[in-house]
Amino acid sequence: MDQRWNFVVEARLGAEVMAGLCRKYGISRKTGYKWLKRCHQFGTSVFLEWPRKPRSSPRRIPIEMREAIGAQRKAWPGLGPRKIAGELRNRGLNPPSHSTIATILKQEGLTRRRRRRNARFRQWPDKLTVPEHPNHVWTVDYKGWFRLLDGSACHPLTIMDGYSRYLVGCEGLSRPAFEPTWATFDRVFTRFGLPEIIRVDNGTPFAGHGAGGLSRLSALWLRLGIDVEFIEPGKPQQNGAHERMHRSLKREIRLGRGLRQQQRRFRAWRRQYNHNRGHEALGMAVPAVLFVRSKRGYPAEIPNFCYDSSFSVRKVKPSGEIKWAGRLRYINQGLAGCHVGLLPNRDGDMNVYAGSVLLGSLPATGSGGLIRPPLPVDEL
Repeated sequence: MDQRWNFVVEARLGAEVMAGLCRKYGISRKTGYKWLKRCHQFGTSVFLEWPRKPRSSPRRIPIEMREAIGAQRKAWPGLGPRKIAGELRNRGLNPPSHSTIATILKQEGLTRRRRRRNARFRQWPDKLTVPEHPNHVWTVDYKGWFRLLDGSACHPLTIMDGYSRYLVGCEGLSRPAFEPTWATFDRVFTRFGLPEIIRVDNGTPFAGHGAGGLSRLSALWLRLGIDVEFIEPGKPQQNGAHERMHRSLKREIRLGRGLRQQQRRFRAWRRQYNHNRGHEALGMAVPAVLFVRSKRGYPAEIPNFCYDSSFSVRKVKPSGEIKWAGRLRYINQGLAGCHVGLLPNRDGDMNVYAGSVLLGSLPATGSGGLIRPPLPVDEL
């Protein structure tokens, strides 16, 4: 404020030219003239910090559009921003973006906070399994996506045997969703059989947000008798051999014009990786020499979880809930269609299992759907 006052006084005295005066105070001539103009118009307010918020915004939503958005939501409370935008277009209007519609609905008090389901009760192993033979541990991951020459996205899904470093699968998929990922595993299991353990990170579609951190994909693996091993968040070094393979893939693969051509290049690179490249960790042997097909066959029908007579068995509904003690309790939507086993513990609560995996415990009282973290093993 003192600097601005001194600048205005000196400028009005005219003892120095404007350019030299602005250099003296370390400001541009544009700023200097702005201060003089404001002092002439508004007096001493020039020495205060003015808000930088623009007086008008060309992107401000007209009040008529806000009212139309609010009326549409009140008429059909189940419509979200995307469908509201579609309805307004059908009426010949030009709605704002979906995120702006969501903001307007929130500002108008027309949204409701979604009730949060149970937290992710996942247990990471103290020590990862060291593979002792082929098909003991398979490591699985999505390499970072990239764009092909035709502009389409490619998400490489890679599946590697941890013992032999044999790359059993390298598929370029259009999206890292459940359906294309399971279709890939269906082909790989048919060709190579089943591993004992699959090791993955905590991303989609391998992990979920319900009890146990299970997703639809990892639940299917468990039903096939495959143990699922999650690495800890933010520790890709726990899957170091797989990350090293990804580095070679990124360095050596060439971009294709589309997914079909890219998949042909993945297939050729996979053959070269398995049959022609020696690995120091294998004593410079190639993976194909050590790898054999699994003796565990892929069944024609995926069995559900089985429990002995001491368990109470419930089937998980499509909503991820089970009915217990006369109430619906949320478990995990990724387990929809699966049988879970309920076994009482010494506190009178119910421990919930997906096969041999302890998901947590349902409290004996209360109507909430949260599953508490599992009790220690010695308390079961």
